[in-house]
Amino acid sequence: MKKKSTKPHYGISAGAKLERAGIDRVCKEWIDVAHAIAEQEKVRMCVHPRDLEVAKKVLTSTIEIIEMRVNDGWARDTAPLFLVNEQGEKRAAGFLLNGWGAKFPPFSADTLLKARLCKKWDLPFYPIDVVSQGGAVLVDGDGTLIVTEECLLHKNRNPKLDKATIEKLLLEGFGAKKVIWLGRGLTPDHVTNEQVAGMAAFAKPGVVLLHNVADKNDPNHKILADGKRTLTDSVDAQGIKFEVIDLPLADEVGQMNFYLCNNAVIVPVSGDKNQDDVPVTILREEFQGRKIVTLSGGMLAKGDGGVHGITQQILR
Repeated sequence: MKKKSTKPHYGISAGAKLERAGIDRVCKEWIDVAHAIAEQEKVRMCVHPRDLEVAKKVLTSTIEIIEMRVNDGWARDTAPLFLVNEQGEKRAAGFLLNGWGAKFPPFSADTLLKARLCKKWDLPFYPIDVVSQGGAVLVDGDGTLIVTEECLLHKNRNPKLDKATIEKLLLEGFGAKKVIWLGRGLTPDHVTNEQVAGMAAFAKPGVVLLHNVADKNDPNHKILADGKRTLTDSVDAQGIKFEVIDLPLADEVGQMNFYLCNNAVIVPVSGDKNQDDVPVTILREEFQGRKIVTLSGGMLAKGDGGVHGITQQILR
C-alpha cells in the first residue's frame, strides 16, 4: 500500500516564469525562494525553453535547471506527488489537471508535466483519476488525507463523480486509509475554488495547523470555525484525535503557505510585524529543530499563491 512519504526528501521541483527575472517583483520572489531552499537542500527547477538563458544568469549554479515546457509556475499543483510503499518502493502519482477549472488556458504543458518529469527520472508514474491539483489534498504520510468539498466536488472539476467515488479514488491513489472532508477553504478564492492548502497544514501526524479569524463579520471566521470543529471531532487513520493549532490569518500574506525543508521552514511574510510576528512565532514553536527562514511573499500572495504553491518535494 502506497502513501506519501514524510521521510527526508531530495529537493523540490518548481516551474518558474522567468522571462522578466530581475525586473518583475514576482520573479524576484520566485528566485529568492529557490535560493533559500538551495541553502538547505538540492533544488531542481523546471524552466521553459524560452527562459533558459535568463535562468542560467539569475539562478545559483547549485540549482539544477530542467528545460521543459510549462504553462504556469505552481509546482505544488502540477509536479508529481511522490509516494513510497512499506517495502520502500518509490512511485509518483498525479491528478488530472484542467487548469484550475479551465480558468487559465492553455494548460496542456502543465497537465503533462508530471508524466514528463517521471519519464526523465525513470520513475513509475500513475494517474489518479480525479480532476484536481496537488494543493487540494493534505497528506500526513501515515494514511490520512484532508480535503475540502468545495474544491473537489466543484462542478468545474468532477461534475460526474460523487463524493463517495472521489474518496475511493483518493484512497486508492494515495494508498491512504482515511479522508477527512472539510466543507470549505478560504474565501474569496476564484482560482483554486477553496482548496485546503493555504488554509491548513500538517505539522506532523495528528497535529494540524489551521488558520483562524477573530472577526465574526469575516466569512472566513465561520468557515474556519466549522473546519476546526470537524477536525476536533475526528480521528486520523491511526485512531488518534487531532490536535489543532490556531494560526492567525493575516491580511496580506498567509504564513501557512510555507515550504518544509528537511532542516528548515521557508515562510512567506508581509514585512509588517503586526501581521507576521505571531504566526511566525507559532511556526517556530511547532517546528523546533528546524530553522525558520522568512522571505517576502507579497507579490506571490497577490497572485493567490505563496512559497508552498510554487514548490513540491521530491522523495530522496
